[in-house]
This record gives sequence, C-alpha cells and structure tokens, in this order.
Amino acid sequence: MNAFDEYFNTAGRWSLRGGDRVYSGLAEWRSATGQEMTDGRGTDFEADPCFRGGEAPVVRDESHAAPLVPGCDTLTDKDLDLL
Repeated sequence: MNAFDEYFNTAGRWSLRGGDRVYSGLAEWRSATGQEMTDGRGTDFEADPCFRGGEAPVVRDESHAAPLVPGCDTLTDKDLDLL
C-alpha cells in the first residue's frame, strides 16, 4: 500500500512556508523540494475530501466511522484508510 497524504483547505488555496520560501501549493513545493515524491512521481494530492461535516465523531471501532466516509469519489483509489 502506498502512503498518500491529501491536502485541502476549506478557505481555498493553501500555501506552505519552507525556510524563507512560500510555495503556492503542492505542485510548486514538490517541484522545488522533491518532497512528496516516490520514484520520481508525486505521491500526494490536493482535493476536497467531501467529508459530510458536522461535529467530529468519536471513532472507537469501524461501526463509528460512517461520518468520516467521504460523500463523493474524490478519494476513490487513493488508498484511503480511516482506521
């Protein structure tokens, strides 16, 4: 299984500060630093995870995880593991 991170900011585009540089997003940061790469390919992505919203649930086992399941196909085939 690959280990992917998914980046999303509900307020719009996000930025990342690394040292004295500010990167406008994942692609710029990846290109400049080589971070989030495996075998020369980008591993992570920026996308709205489509979580259902509401108060964060307490997840003690799989039966409590339903509110965390995305409500769209954004994360399909991205090796998402909620537990």
